[in-house]
Amino acid sequence: VNENVLAFLQGSPDLPIGRITQNMTLTIVDITKGEIISTYDGDFGILEWSPDGKMILYLDPSFYYRWNGVAFQDAPCLLILATGENRCLRSIPRVIPEGYELLTTGIYDWTSDSNSIFYTYAYKLPSEWSILGNLCNLSLIDSQIYCPTQNLGVLKGRSVTNYKLSPDEQFIYFCYSTSTLVEDYAGESNDGIIKIDGTGFFSWTSRIIDDYPPHICSGDSYWRPLP
Repeated sequence: VNENVLAFLQGSPDLPIGRITQNMTLTIVDITKGEIISTYDGDFGILEWSPDGKMILYLDPSFYYRWNGVAFQDAPCLLILATGENRCLRSIPRVIPEGYELLTTGIYDWTSDSNSIFYTYAYKLPSEWSILGNLCNLSLIDSQIYCPTQNLGVLKGRSVTNYKLSPDEQFIYFCYSTSTLVEDYAGESNDGIIKIDGTGFFSWTSRIIDDYPPHICSGDSYWRPLP
């Protein structure tokens, strides 16, 4: 929208742990003029700026340390830049299958029209370490949540650890694994493709290695750009 505008975060460590999660400040600057446009204090962490430039979606700063077991179970929030107000998407952490509890959400990504947001769920059984993954979309127009991977049997015991929308946003590439976003190891994984309407799923083994885990997902994947 404006390539001269940059957002950055500053914070201080939460001692004695040392994680940068305290006193978070989001600053937006005009880099050509060398001027501060606006400054916000809040629980800012991982940021995703909407394609139309009007909103910044954010998770709390602790989720930067998710590989150390730090989960995100709160509502992600939107900073509306025109007014400075915050709108938190509280319906997201409330979607929990019967018998499970929420482990974490993560990997938030805007659609190109800025009208909806994709993200992942990971659930676990309360009595044992058995996970269930999902990939969903929240519409900002009618607040409806739709999950194209809802009925995939392969996600029982696995979670979605990476995904990429096709440029026309009709297909989703994703990696599903026995590990989760809040672990620091690569579990046994596969690559998959599904249509945005939840049909047409197919999967394949990407990389086969000698040591455990035997299968891991593609290190990089790229959709061909639209003409």
